[in-house]
Order: sequence, then C-alpha cells, then structure tokens
Amino acid sequence: MYTTIQDLGRFGSRRVGVPQSGAMDDYAARLANILVGNEVTAPLLEISYTGPELLFSSRTFIAVTGGDLSPRVNGKDIMMYETVCLNPGDRLSFGGLKNGCRAYLAIWGGLVSDYVMESCSTYVPAGFGGHHGRPLIKGDLLFYHKKDEPPLIMTLPESYWPNYDAKRTIRILEGPEWNVMDVEMKQNFGRNTFKIGHNSDRMGIRLEGKLSQEYHPVQMLSSPLGRGSIQLIPSGEMIIVMSDGQTTGGYPRIGSIIAVDLGPVAQLKPGDKIKFKLIDQDQAKSLFLHREAKLEYLKGKNIPKGPEILD
Repeated sequence: MYTTIQDLGRFGSRRVGVPQSGAMDDYAARLANILVGNEVTAPLLEISYTGPELLFSSRTFIAVTGGDLSPRVNGKDIMMYETVCLNPGDRLSFGGLKNGCRAYLAIWGGLVSDYVMESCSTYVPAGFGGHHGRPLIKGDLLFYHKKDEPPLIMTLPESYWPNYDAKRTIRILEGPEWNVMDVEMKQNFGRNTFKIGHNSDRMGIRLEGKLSQEYHPVQMLSSPLGRGSIQLIPSGEMIIVMSDGQTTGGYPRIGSIIAVDLGPVAQLKPGDKIKFKLIDQDQAKSLFLHREAKLEYLKGKNIPKGPEILD
C-alpha cells in the first residue's frame, strides 16, 4: 500500500522548511538494523498496512520488526524480531495485519538509495530521497550493499518487543502553549479517550474528539514544530505532528509526546484509541535513557531466545 525507504531522518534542515522525515517508529527500525548487523542509521523499508512481495536474487539476511503484517517466505510464516537467512529465488510476502500498522524490513548491508541532505529518507511531498523520492511500485529493482562478514543470528527476547496496544495511554510533556486551555479543557485532555482519524498519515495524526465545545481559537504567530508536537486546531480537536509534518505552524502547541512513545503512536491505525498522561522532564529523560541503554547492549551481541535483558 505504501512502502518507502527510510533511515532515521535528516537533521539540521528544518530552518529551510525541510522536515525530519525518517522512520515513523525509530525504535523498531533500529532493532531491525541491529538484527542484521547494520549501523542503526542504515536505510531500510518502512511498510505500511499491507506489504509488497519481494523476490531476492542473491543470498542475504533480513529482519522484520514493528507492526506484525504476517511476514512469510515462500508462503511459510517467519518469526519477527530475529535474523532470517534468504537464498536466491526466495520470495518475501506479507499477509494480514495483526497489530500495529508499520513494519520495518532491514537487509544485511543496507539498501542503496538516494542520499539528499545527509539522509536517504524518502520525503514524498517534495519527491526526494529513498527510491526516486516516491513509494515503491511494482517492478522496482532494489540493491543493497554487500558486506564481507555475515551477521550473527539473533532472536530478541520479548522484553525488547514494543507494545502496540490499540488502546493505550501516551505520555506527554506540557507544550509551550499549554495554558491556552482552561481548567475544563485540561481535565478533558487527561481523562478523555480520543480516536485516530481516517485522514492520518506520515505528516500528522488527527484525533477525533473535542477538548471543548466552546473553544475560542487563539491567534498566534507561526512557531517551530517538532515531531510529536500536539496542536490544538480551531475546531477544538488535535493533530499530532509526525515525521513528514510541517516545520512551523500557527496553532497552539499544547503538548509534546515523549520520545519513547512516538513509535507506538506511529503504529496507531484509524479507529484505534488513546489517552494522554502528563509527566515531567525527569521522567521522560529516565525512560529515554533506559531504552537507549537496552539498544546499546544489543549492538554486536548474539542474544538467544529467552533471557530478559535489562528488563
């Protein structure tokens, strides 16, 4: 449906209006690359909702992480979150969607792709990066870099697998314009459940459900927007800025999703529901550092199935 080449994104170009782009679920993307012995920044495929069928012409190693789209090799199910060896003539395909909505396919050596502004990430609105600046289509031929040493065969324990609960609580920090909301709106923000709208994409996730029926829009100058910013739009509803989102905006930024919860938000499908929980900077930093420590531990390790690592 929508498969693009992504890495961890391009940085330092927001001042000229170019968004970060990159993998919507950066944690899942990094796990995939680690499993095939790549640098975590290596280009890989982000596969949304329904996957492609890929024919491999040489022996290589792959790993599939993120949303469970039922990956199969030659019609037989394969495990996610482990290194899989493929031989010439093997076909990788995807079946039904089980949880999440975006899978990540890393290939040993990393994909060859267009390098623009220090990133291979596809930014479709402007048509650059990735594979000719667009999603993949039937007949595309992809190449990957050849490496001398094969990767270690790894299977990640489930303690590393992300939680993609379709109805979960997302942790946030107060945004710069948090106080444009009155007491009632702040209470509704913390106790109400919001549904993911059908017009959500890589630019932003629209939430259905108003914070107030009598919200009076606030006039403000356009201000910088980052990935995870929550904007309060004039209707009283909210939009979460995602990887391909605009770099500035004129709506109040009432909150910001913490880094470790951005991946689970990216895996939400239309109709899924979320709640918000306000935490402080120290809690957000602690959660982030804990996740990064787990990833650092994995690099270069051969982790057998079973043990709990840094749980």
